Amino acid sequence: MLDDTLGGTFEVFNASLREREFRFNHQQQHSFQLKTDNGTVVLYYPMIVSPAPSYFALSPSTKKTFEIRSLFRDHDGHLIAAGSYTLESSLTELQSPSLALRVRVIQ
Repeated sequence: MLDDTLGGTFEVFNASLREREFRFNHQQQHSFQLKTDNGTVVLYYPMIVSPAPSYFALSPSTKKTFEIRSLFRDHDGHLIAAGSYTLESSLTELQSPSLALRVRVIQ
């Protein structure tokens, strides 16, 4: 029986020659969505945002890593069904491009 954890990392790297600052209106700086081929979102984070400003800065040639860890179940508690999905990950508030990874679930 499939009952596992979705895991991965999302890294932001400063390839410029100057410090980059990222300011957010809430504590959640990273988000991800797992979508079916027809665009239905079956899993997403964050579900609720904490309305407290947050911030991070990156010096040139440095990175910040965000962990993706989630039970491999939809928000109704059901296992993610077998099939093909796209995992999209980005900084919140459109502060980075969204990166996509194809995921195939086999049961």
